[in-house]
Amino acid sequence: MIDKDIAQRLINKISHQFKYDINVMDEKAIIIASTDTSRIGDFHEGAYKIIQENKAVHIATETKGLIGIKPGVSMLIRIKHKTMGVIGISGDPETVEPIAGLTKLTFETMIEHELYKRAQYQRLNKNKNFINALFYESPINIKKICKYAKQEDYQEDIYRLPMLVRFDFFADLNYIQRTYKNRFINCDQDIIFSLNSSTLVIYKAMPKSKIEKYKDFAAFSKSTISANILNTLFHEQESKKELRFYVSLPTHSFCDYAINLKYLEWMESYLDTYSGNSCCFFTDYIFEYVMEQVESQNLNPVIDFYENLINQSYMGSDVFHKMIDVFFNCNMNIDECADQLFLHKNTVKNRLNKVKMMTEINNFKNIRGCIFLLFLSYHYKNRNKR
Repeated sequence: MIDKDIAQRLINKISHQFKYDINVMDEKAIIIASTDTSRIGDFHEGAYKIIQENKAVHIATETKGLIGIKPGVSMLIRIKHKTMGVIGISGDPETVEPIAGLTKLTFETMIEHELYKRAQYQRLNKNKNFINALFYESPINIKKICKYAKQEDYQEDIYRLPMLVRFDFFADLNYIQRTYKNRFINCDQDIIFSLNSSTLVIYKAMPKSKIEKYKDFAAFSKSTISANILNTLFHEQESKKELRFYVSLPTHSFCDYAINLKYLEWMESYLDTYSGNSCCFFTDYIFEYVMEQVESQNLNPVIDFYENLINQSYMGSDVFHKMIDVFFNCNMNIDECADQLFLHKNTVKNRLNKVKMMTEINNFKNIRGCIFLLFLSYHYKNRNKR
């Protein structure tokens, strides 16, 4: 079905090139758009005839006794092999026949483009509804999510790997999002949307067999996606630019998608100045994430108590926390810790004994004691950053 407003707008554009009247009839042979607006709504018998007979062209020379017809040429409008209506040009048939063919072709091309734009707009709106329900609405409405997912042909019961892609340079993320599924194979079930002007979120569909080695799957996906996007956006000499990927855990339940997005956003913020590996995994930073979920101001009396003890010792807070960091990073190996701190191992032993006395941790193999020390050091550093 041809939209009346679109048809009128298009023939108004086309008519600037010709001095003849142009009419567009729908599939029922009713004039829905015309350069002669007085004819809109009239029945066109010639259009009705060629629609019924599926005849490509109708040339009207004699119009006596025919309803709504003037001399001219009418042609079927076909969009994707489907008859949508008729377009006609009034005038001497011999004169307007060549013009009619060009007008029909122009009109069909313009209609196809308008239909494509409308479909894209409708799909974008549907996708926005799906993304909003899936990630942002609270409380989560699984029935609503499944309804939108069905409209978008997304399956729930498959695994997807949540990935956040950060661009440290300007890129048209809307273009990347629109063309993503045309440039990758086996990506029909990938969910992709832009979080802001520099961040793209991809929930990458993955085989269940890859779950145990999801980091390998993530590394391969990063390599493939990066190469494709960068080669599309830049010339070969500029392809040294790099995208940063943050990766959460595979999930196969729509209920878990929103929390995984929070993990990704937290990683991007926490590792904002991180200059190491360009593919970072949430599981490598779970301790830091858990620590940040604790409201440190609620534990200020605890932190202050131990900070006072530490400051009263010969070490002081900075020395203490640096030693704790290095000690645990060395897997509690005293010799390695001493090497990294450029200290004699006996000095490290003495300081660790002092730590045991102050915190009443008798054995560093006590996991609860170790967690407490890490917690103390983490919140001390974070509080001093503010």
